[in-house]
Amino acid sequence: MPAYAMSAGTVSVMSGNKIHMGDFSILGPIDPQVGDSSGKQIRALGYFIRYKKFDKAENGRLNTAEITVLIEKFSQAVLYRYEKARELSIRLLTEWLVNCKFKDWKKTQDNG
Repeated sequence: MPAYAMSAGTVSVMSGNKIHMGDFSILGPIDPQVGDSSGKQIRALGYFIRYKKFDKAENGRLNTAEITVLIEKFSQAVLYRYEKARELSIRLLTEWLVNCKFKDWKKTQDNG
């Protein structure tokens, strides 16, 4: 059976000194899970990926259906909240890796 590690699971796997994986194992993205208006947990990164599909807006090439989706499905306040959750995840993981996981590492890319 495949073993999947997503988000917090990936962080947990990274806490060890070695990673053992099978042929079908997967380490997923570190992606904050945020609650939507119904209380369901969703991937914040998924919203950013979908939102970026609408880059045509800058060129004025959106059709009516696309404009409707942008207005109804992508609240700027919600997107901002998701963006902040993503930034927090990146910052915490970066600090955690430096201050905990790699604190005793003597050899780095900078010092050879």
